[in-house]
Amino acid sequence: MKEASGAKSAVDIVSGVLKYSQKYNEAPTAVTQEVIANLMYENLAFTTSTDPRVAAQQIRSAGEKIAILPLEHRITYAHGNKIIKNISGQHYLNLDAAPVLRESVDLADRFAQMAGKEYSRPDEIRLNDRVMEMTGMYPYFQQKAATNQRKGKPAIGFYWTPQDGRPRFTTWMRCIKGHTLYGMYVGKAFDMELEKKIYADTIRATVPSQTHPDKVYDFWIKHLPIFEPDDRRQHSQWRWLETTDNNPDSGYRAGAHKQRKRSPVLFTSYAVAAFDAIAVRIRHTKECDDRKIMINPFPQLTPNGREILKRLRNQTLIINKPLNVTEMDRIIGADTDVNGYDHNFTNWTNRQAQKNR
Repeated sequence: MKEASGAKSAVDIVSGVLKYSQKYNEAPTAVTQEVIANLMYENLAFTTSTDPRVAAQQIRSAGEKIAILPLEHRITYAHGNKIIKNISGQHYLNLDAAPVLRESVDLADRFAQMAGKEYSRPDEIRLNDRVMEMTGMYPYFQQKAATNQRKGKPAIGFYWTPQDGRPRFTTWMRCIKGHTLYGMYVGKAFDMELEKKIYADTIRATVPSQTHPDKVYDFWIKHLPIFEPDDRRQHSQWRWLETTDNNPDSGYRAGAHKQRKRSPVLFTSYAVAAFDAIAVRIRHTKECDDRKIMINPFPQLTPNGREILKRLRNQTLIINKPLNVTEMDRIIGADTDVNGYDHNFTNWTNRQAQKNR
């Protein structure tokens, strides 16, 4: 299964500017290079830079025009698979990099002071449970620090690696789609089922395929970080979060890492939606007594983030085709590099940390 980008068709994107066109009274049956050339001649479309960071800002300021990305931005499905499977700092934010951890501790220190919370700065900053718990580390601090230090290619997502050696990773669009699916679940537009009981911080979820109506997917969300609000263990144990999501997106992309001693864990949009749902359920039902899930590593879009996503879906083409998921991941990563993590993303379990940044 390929994650859907939610982009309009090329014809629908072009149709959005035809009310201003002197040449076209109705939508063309196909978006050819001639159509694009005519729209550019009428100043209804323009070509962006080949640099993703520059292109992202041009898309933001496009007004009602169509942004035409040059072919250098194209990522084929086969190339996208290679990029997604290359879990390294080349394509992802590495939340565990030593410089990132040092800046994350500074952010945690600043947050604790502003919030009037008890804080003990470790003498030696290393990636271990003690440092995570002492500093009250949130994924937000690491994601923001990693964004601040990003160099090279725009990141399509982020990853971290707990002590079991299995990288946990996801992409911006999978987080975005997952939170959207959760919203649809709340509105009864997405039929997700969660097991009635949580066993040893593990729960099973069942979701329907969005592309094959006759199929359903069962998977487990394991090592849920369920703790009492003041329990500092939550700041280290969220890193063990795991899913057995067996839909083809996870199975192919994560299971294809034959060269690794331990296969990585890909959090698909289904897994993100299930995590949201169980976190909210625990909070409302109190089925775990006073324990809750207070940490969610999967960021949501801010209004500014929703704006760039809207433009990518509704006003952007690569030559004459809409963007796929990985192409959107890269432009969103580029835009986040330029404007900062807080501009595009928020982490719903610790909004107070961002208010006090």
